[in-house]
Amino acid sequence: MFAAHRRARHRGGFTLIELLVVVAIIALLVSILLPSLSRAREQARSVLCQTRVRQLMTGTLQYVGEYKVLPGTVSVFYETPNRNVGWWRDFTDPLWTWLGVTSNYRAEVQNAKNRTVPYKGALFKYVCDPQIYLCPSDYKGEPNNTPIGGGNKWYKFSYSMNAYAGWLVPEKIRLAKRNPDGNTDWDQFRPPVSPPRYPIFVEEHPMTNMKDYPDGNMNFSDKLCTRHSVAKKQQKGRSNVGMLDGHVESLLVSWDDDSMSWYKRWKINTWNYPDSNKSPMDVILPPRP
Repeated sequence: MFAAHRRARHRGGFTLIELLVVVAIIALLVSILLPSLSRAREQARSVLCQTRVRQLMTGTLQYVGEYKVLPGTVSVFYETPNRNVGWWRDFTDPLWTWLGVTSNYRAEVQNAKNRTVPYKGALFKYVCDPQIYLCPSDYKGEPNNTPIGGGNKWYKFSYSMNAYAGWLVPEKIRLAKRNPDGNTDWDQFRPPVSPPRYPIFVEEHPMTNMKDYPDGNMNFSDKLCTRHSVAKKQQKGRSNVGMLDGHVESLLVSWDDDSMSWYKRWKINTWNYPDSNKSPMDVILPPRP
């Protein structure tokens, strides 16, 4: 009887081979599910990024409703009176730009204790949360030349404003016509821009947005960052863009796009000021809140 009981207890256990088979099945299931979970997390971060860009656009439209112009950008202070020579004019009021940077933007962004960016910018009273300026897929670290861009060195903002939209009246924005060689014909402009097709906020590549020129100013020579839904085999990724009418698009961008592709894509007119012989500083500034 005791021998039969011992045999019954022995038959109730698992052998080493059976345990190894179970472990192998679990490992296989994990290897299948992890990429799907990773994609789901990235999709969630991309959706949250779009939400934050939309909130920036909502704040921008509130600003337009109050001041009748778009908030300022750093390029507003770049003068080209004869279109051949340009120079920067110093400006010290952070309320003159959407992000709160002045002509001393490097020191303001790179100083971790500095509370100017984005708190004293033109949009902060509408946005009220510094996290809105950061993409959830961004992270603190060194930027690099990969399409994704690496990390956000100073981790104060992830987005940039179209440099050529600063202080413009939305209804008067014009797109540029281009010559067959791709260059801008400065004397020829298209009719008023269609708000759903004119970009205001973009995800700029960290190499220019953080390392070289941390000013939140998307210039014609800057590149888009493709943090979302990266398809390495196709060498493409998605970048979120906030349009003038307030909606957000997830733009599929090829990694081999050159630095000027973004503004050529939308036919951005790089000199939209009412009088190209005047400095924007000579035009009436938006009133302080």
